[in-house]
Amino acid sequence: MEHPKFSTRRIENTHGESSARGKIFFIFFGVVIFLLSVWLWLAPSAKITIKSRVSPIPVTQNFLISMPSSEIPEDSQTLPQMSGIYVQTEVRETEVVPATGRRYDITDAKGKVTLYNETTQPKFLLPSRLESPEGVIVRFDQEVIIPPHDGNKAGSVVIEVRADPLDEDGDPIGDKGNLLAGTEFVFPALREESRELYYAKANKGPLVGGSTLTHYFVREEDKDLSQASLFEVFKIRGVDRLREEVTNRSNREGKHYILLDGSKLLRSELKDFVFPEQLMGQEVQTFEVSGAVFVSGVVFDQTPIVDLLEEKVEQNQDARKKLLRVDPTSVTYRVLDAEPLETQQWVKLSVSGTGIETLDLNPRYEWAAQWFENLKRQIADRNVSEVRGLLANDPEIEEVLNIKVSPFWATKMPRLWERIEFELE
Repeated sequence: MEHPKFSTRRIENTHGESSARGKIFFIFFGVVIFLLSVWLWLAPSAKITIKSRVSPIPVTQNFLISMPSSEIPEDSQTLPQMSGIYVQTEVRETEVVPATGRRYDITDAKGKVTLYNETTQPKFLLPSRLESPEGVIVRFDQEVIIPPHDGNKAGSVVIEVRADPLDEDGDPIGDKGNLLAGTEFVFPALREESRELYYAKANKGPLVGGSTLTHYFVREEDKDLSQASLFEVFKIRGVDRLREEVTNRSNREGKHYILLDGSKLLRSELKDFVFPEQLMGQEVQTFEVSGAVFVSGVVFDQTPIVDLLEEKVEQNQDARKKLLRVDPTSVTYRVLDAEPLETQQWVKLSVSGTGIETLDLNPRYEWAAQWFENLKRQIADRNVSEVRGLLANDPEIEEVLNIKVSPFWATKMPRLWERIEFELE
């Protein structure tokens, strides 16, 4: 049996050769990484600083202001509710009011006027009235005939007149009847076209001697009038005090309290009215009355309402935008239903405000992020000067503040839109 024959060969040591190949591989890999790093460093990148356009966004929401013992009906329980309280103040003072009774000592103004006739026929007049441009009525109390026009000048006659003591409203004329010389008069009873034919003029001097001396006294009606006046004046002061108290409370507690000061929501009551009965009929110009008016109104904190308005804006606004704030000073209130306040202790309001929004560089939704991507694609590989103009025309951008491109010698935007970055001022 023949045995197999094996050839023998000396195994050479290849460790040095493998080590050399490894070194070559790592050197090549390092060079690639280095060149890639150099390329990335040298590849253009851009950072654009913009001032976003800030725009108002209106928001409206209905609310219920519920008092501590309110009874909200089921059809209104879905509305947001805010807690309210009653705030009350008292105005207790003495007020000076005028007496309304009047008695007059009147002296009538008098003087001479010339009556004129522009027609060719004599004019016979019964005792009549004349009226000045100021509306003062004067009268002559005798029959008179005015001669006709003689071809050269109007016929004329001089008569004495006296001013009426009272005007058509019952107020004294007195010193208002003192009219200047040259004052012209018309006959108010004549038609307009006839007033140019028959008229009068105070060309013999002024009308003088008119005077009025007024005596004031307290009359029966002054009791009710002064009570109503005091009530209204004190109620206005009470509302002003409520506003001041609400402002002070806001400052103390760091909140923003609102007083609903509409006429349907304010409660006011007059107590302890005192009228000087002993002055009834006496001659005085003014007298004093006193009393107390209690004024109360509904007050609530506006802060949670502004928070809810902001939530509503964020739910409905453009996904590219972010809400900066709802301006508290823009919030207004309109009463929709005040009747339940007396019986059920709640008020329905419509609240309106204005939110301030701007671009959000980190938008919440994919389609909004796509808008920013498209904007970057539009400006990629364009000259910097051209990009500034394109961005300035975008309705969402107020101003392009700076465009920084690296490396510093680059004059165009990167070709890769991913290398473009926006930042807000």
